Amino acid sequence: MAFHTPNKINGFTLIELIVVLTIGVALAGIAVKSASDLAFVARYEQTSEMANRIKAAIIGSPGKYINGQPDISGYVADMGRTPEYLRDLLQAGYCKTATGAYLEHKSAASCKLLNSTNIWDWADTPCLDGTSLTKTECVTNGSTWLGVDLDSTTNLKHGWNGPYLQTAKLADNNAALEDGWGNGTENENYGWVVNNNLSIAVGDTFAIKSKGKDQIINADGCLIYEDDCAYEIQANEYTKIISAITVSINSDDTQSYRDNGDCDLAGYCSDPFFTDKASCEASNTWHPNCSDSTQLTKLGCEAALGTWGASLTNNAQCLFHSGTWSTSISTSPPSQEICMKIFYRKDGVIESLVSTGFRTINREGTTQDTSFTFPSADIPNGINAIEIYEYDGADCANGGLTYPTGHRIQHLTFAPYKTIDHLVW
Repeated sequence: MAFHTPNKINGFTLIELIVVLTIGVALAGIAVKSASDLAFVARYEQTSEMANRIKAAIIGSPGKYINGQPDISGYVADMGRTPEYLRDLLQAGYCKTATGAYLEHKSAASCKLLNSTNIWDWADTPCLDGTSLTKTECVTNGSTWLGVDLDSTTNLKHGWNGPYLQTAKLADNNAALEDGWGNGTENENYGWVVNNNLSIAVGDTFAIKSKGKDQIINADGCLIYEDDCAYEIQANEYTKIISAITVSINSDDTQSYRDNGDCDLAGYCSDPFFTDKASCEASNTWHPNCSDSTQLTKLGCEAALGTWGASLTNNAQCLFHSGTWSTSISTSPPSQEICMKIFYRKDGVIESLVSTGFRTINREGTTQDTSFTFPSADIPNGINAIEIYEYDGADCANGGLTYPTGHRIQHLTFAPYKTIDHLVW
């Protein structure tokens, strides 16, 4: 006898369908959230990357070394301050009156302090004619140069030398330096918020803040991607506080404390081969050794109340001309009062900081450690300069002859965490 088994029909029960749909919805939600998080991460990283580019444009990369020196470059190294607007990194700014007349001021703050109707504008090139690319060409064309210049006293470059950032968009485009959230809403700062803007001073913390996802300034966060994020440049990253500097000075040697005497010689010829006046005067110049040129002997000179030894002033000269040196040696070398000055940039020009008083060294040809004190000041980092010079007896600020004579102004690099001390002059 044959038995027929009915075919079994396979399928999902209602409960199974509900479970599958629930899992699918959950996975879809996770996928959407993951995609959203990835988008937030990308925008956050783009914002951070732009902030780091802006920071490098302002202070360079001090952690990197080029030929043994830290990479101190960027806006601060040229201008001696942080920018007032982020647009300063892309274009040179300049001051003009309401009628368009040019005013020579390096910062927007000083421009507007002169007159509230003054306008801070932006130049297409460092020359106001919009075409000249060098100072010589600019001045020759009768225009005004806003760019980098060379100080004739210190040989230091100073002034705007940008652009400090390479961008795909022009400086007048709102999105030229926008953050990852696309907050480019204003030309001067491209959607970023710059702390204090025109009131920030050298030595203050410089900060820029992204408006974040909601494009509204809220409390700083960065704990989640929607929060606003602030990126700072601390004072010790772009300035150095100077209050004292110790310098090893190679003093000169006047010889006077060793050669203090007179020479017993009737006179000498410009050509030492001739030892008598008659032979000398045939073709050379005879130098009498008396302040009274008619007296050729020491006895006659002194009888005539003249000064003997006027022409030969030290032992070496006297012996060279076969004279006899009468020595009166001083017990100590002469002293020299000296001052020190630091040259640095501020608002695009060269400024100086003068030591609080003179220091005294002995002019004996030795190396002497001398410490100069200064009014405490924040000096912007960069290639700066120092000078040591003779005190004029009244005020170090008056300047004087560089000491020792002929010594040139010395350049040195101010950089974060680099000691400006124990210099050799």
